[in-house]
Amino acid sequence: MITNLIRKAFRAIGLDIRRVERRTNVYVDQPAWNYQSSYVLPHFTPGDRVIDIGCGATPSPIATVLTDFFPDESIHRARPMVEDRPLIVCSATRMPLRDGCFDLSICSHVLEHVPDPDSAAREIARVSRRGYLETPAYGKDVLVGTGNQHIWQIVPNQGTFHFFPYTSRQHQAQVNSPIMNIWCQNEFHPWQPFFWERHDIFNAIQFWEGAPRIEVHDSGASFPAAMTPVWRPVSQDKIPDAPPSLNQQEIALLEDCLTTPDGLMPMHYESGSFVDATRAIIYPVRTKRIYFEIGD
Repeated sequence: MITNLIRKAFRAIGLDIRRVERRTNVYVDQPAWNYQSSYVLPHFTPGDRVIDIGCGATPSPIATVLTDFFPDESIHRARPMVEDRPLIVCSATRMPLRDGCFDLSICSHVLEHVPDPDSAAREIARVSRRGYLETPAYGKDVLVGTGNQHIWQIVPNQGTFHFFPYTSRQHQAQVNSPIMNIWCQNEFHPWQPFFWERHDIFNAIQFWEGAPRIEVHDSGASFPAAMTPVWRPVSQDKIPDAPPSLNQQEIALLEDCLTTPDGLMPMHYESGSFVDATRAIIYPVRTKRIYFEIGD
């Protein structure tokens, strides 16, 4: 009663006292799968082989094989890698996998970083029959200030992703966004549920069969045309000293999928590495990582 009387007294002089809302931000740490599953699962059948391309720290729970080009520390990843299943260390533009090896691929927030998204899209279509593709939409990069980390701004239109190169001015403008601070803060803010409930607006989302639908507009790009370098074996001094931890089921799956860099010969597991029939090509295995090539 006393509280109500005090509130009435303050309202009489034009002031209002409200209880401060002390809630926790429960959105920032939710895995992307919480919303992605509604797009992916209708196209998934139990028993499908699923590859998560550029999995990062939050791989899809239905993926049987992971890939990432930067398995160690990266400015694009706030958390360490999850390595609870086979992880092939390779680029999205060149994967040592046979054609059509996977029923389904998931590639989320990768192509905006890739110098040649056309090449990556062709490679993804080569190794998988259908897939889920997601990138940030242009408006999201502007709001949350992530565009400075990306090569491409993506505009989805009528089922196709249109890739436009960021200019240096756009990169300069997209840093230290106050919206990102609100998203990451510990305290609740109404922006957080607003943002979380609109992933289909702030992200470009596409489920494809046959091949991803993308169009690259690179006129005036400030970076050189992408070229695929000649494959060279991973230097042993650049990878950790750790024993393999693949189980027999994982080894069998990988033996059925892995190929030589030219795609002409299968690889088999031998003495802690995957090797070709000539033993001239070697993919070292460390824990569950299969090293094909490493990003600089």
